[in-house]
Amino acid sequence: MCIRDSRDGKLTCWPLASDVLYYDHIAVERGTMPVKGSRNLELAELDVAHNGDGADVDLQLTALLNRARSFMTLGKWADAVDDYVKIWKVKSDAPRRIWAMQDLAELLVQLGAYDDAAVIARELSADGRYPDIAALLMARARMGQGRHREALELLRRVDNPHNAIGFSTGTTTTIEARMIAAANCGELDEAAACCIQLFASHGVIPGRGRLLLKLWGDRSAGDLADLLVEDGSAHVPAMMTEFESLGASAAAVLQALQARTGSPSAPSGRQGASVGSPSLFFGKP
Repeated sequence: MCIRDSRDGKLTCWPLASDVLYYDHIAVERGTMPVKGSRNLELAELDVAHNGDGADVDLQLTALLNRARSFMTLGKWADAVDDYVKIWKVKSDAPRRIWAMQDLAELLVQLGAYDDAAVIARELSADGRYPDIAALLMARARMGQGRHREALELLRRVDNPHNAIGFSTGTTTTIEARMIAAANCGELDEAAACCIQLFASHGVIPGRGRLLLKLWGDRSAGDLADLLVEDGSAHVPAMMTEFESLGASAAAVLQALQARTGSPSAPSGRQGASVGSPSLFFGKP
């Protein structure tokens, strides 16, 4: 629990027993994340000051992880990397360390530090507790390094990765990464199958119609429509909207979809879900 001194604005915090206080997180009002992030960072700084170098490893990891995630909320990527690396260097098999390493590898990929991300992903793989997310993170690092065949082999083994606290990273993330890796390896049938799966099973459609047509090539528009309708009837309106936006290049597929669903045209408005130096920090993988 923390109390702010009205005279100097300083926060004083102390722990409460788990049976003293109940709390639940309902929601964060839109537009308040910077304020929430700043507040959380202030609290995290106090926690690190109390526990960041303490003998209790769990408290140390928790304090550093909370501060790293607060830095992430505020877009302070280098500061977040610094704290995640401190956690990584702690000799512990605690779940919070693994969680921090998963966050770190993801952040390094987003920052383009693919060699560094591969270092962390390799250690996650060796740990063995979360093989799917370790493989996904390594695959994304390999894609960034231009090692697309290795990435594709890894992604073929990934199903639905979850991180160390049980959150799913999203099946669509894996499918889309596999689609890109397959296309870069010249495995166009596999890439097309992934794209169809994104359309039909997950409704990940806007902006991807032209890509699907390119991957499908000169094969039958009717066959493509059959595959799209087979598992994706709920997403047909969004598919039709996407193909209508492409004009003549998608006319055959659009006509085939209309014939199979009895839909004369798509409703107005787009529908469907939206998806997103090699070594910057600490060395080669």
